[in-house]
Amino acid sequence: WVRYLQRCHLMLQQGKPAADVLVYIGDFAPQMIGPANPVPDGYDYDYIGSDAILRTLHVVDGEWVVYDETNPQRISARWKLLAMPEDMHMRPQVRERLQKLKEQGGRVVESVKVSPQALEQTGIAPALSGASCGVRWKERQLGDGKLFFLSNFQKTGPFQASLRVSGKQPELFNAVTGEVTTLARYESRAETTSITIDVKDLSDAFFIVFRREASQPSVVEASAPPSELKLSYDESGRLMAEAARAGTFAVSLSNGTKHEIDLKQEPQQLAIDGLREAGKNHEYSVVFDTRFHLPPEFGKGQRIMLELGPVNVMAQVSLNGTTYDTLWMPPFELDVTDALKPGANTLAVKVTSTSTAKPALGKVQLSTRTRQPVGLYK
Repeated sequence: WVRYLQRCHLMLQQGKPAADVLVYIGDFAPQMIGPANPVPDGYDYDYIGSDAILRTLHVVDGEWVVYDETNPQRISARWKLLAMPEDMHMRPQVRERLQKLKEQGGRVVESVKVSPQALEQTGIAPALSGASCGVRWKERQLGDGKLFFLSNFQKTGPFQASLRVSGKQPELFNAVTGEVTTLARYESRAETTSITIDVKDLSDAFFIVFRREASQPSVVEASAPPSELKLSYDESGRLMAEAARAGTFAVSLSNGTKHEIDLKQEPQQLAIDGLREAGKNHEYSVVFDTRFHLPPEFGKGQRIMLELGPVNVMAQVSLNGTTYDTLWMPPFELDVTDALKPGANTLAVKVTSTSTAKPALGKVQLSTRTRQPVGLYK
């Protein structure tokens, strides 16, 4: 959990803020924030007070900017529009300063909440549109790339949205595991990129990063959702397909070609029984362990996942002497392919709860995943 927070903090410090609207909070003291929800869905905003307007706010190339106080030559943030609530008290010197900035080309709308029409009239498109469910998000500018943080999804399953960036390869940064996946399932348009990702839990949160030019065709249509068919590019530029079931899947690519992906290996499951309580580490932690036999042919040529089922509330797995990072949110599963061996295996799971009476595991099993190249290269 701490590593997750560290990764999130690191990522959200990259680049510069990318909000389009600057909202004036007024001239009363103490006044720290302005009106709630001042912009339509799909847009982001920042608040600004009178002191910043007088000291650090400027207009450059028609945009409102503030300079870095430690480096006056560096613009630290930009906004396209300044929103002024109607009938707001303002000192004469603040009003005078704003008038000079307006004369320099700063655009102002004297209405909060800002209407979609006002944003459209100024040529500002939403940063996030067409979301398949409610989501909290934040955008950062990375040079000529973008970073989007998506969290607080209102439902699980396939999540679709169009993000205001084009021509770049989307990558999914999983802040929980540290895994970076080059997404293949997306569609790049003139001004936006439509992405589809799999949300397994309402607590999921992802970074979608656009930092490289797109060099491979994308998957614009597939016969199975991301939960059934994961499509990504590997480091060699091969399109890879991964599924938890055998079958033939059809995909259409942005270069106009169509492919059938034939995954012939049936998924396998192996229940791990006999987990017993081996002792307590401290008042809230219980260690469960067992020895189990892995048939030599189980999962041959496939990835093997260890699934713990529902856990109350976090678990740390040790398998044949390999100890994995603590699992603290669903799905409670690990790729254990490299630690497994044919024949005898030793498994220990330390479960820590918030209650002395409730450290618990669900149904523990091994499940296979088929992953194979589709055959497209750079």
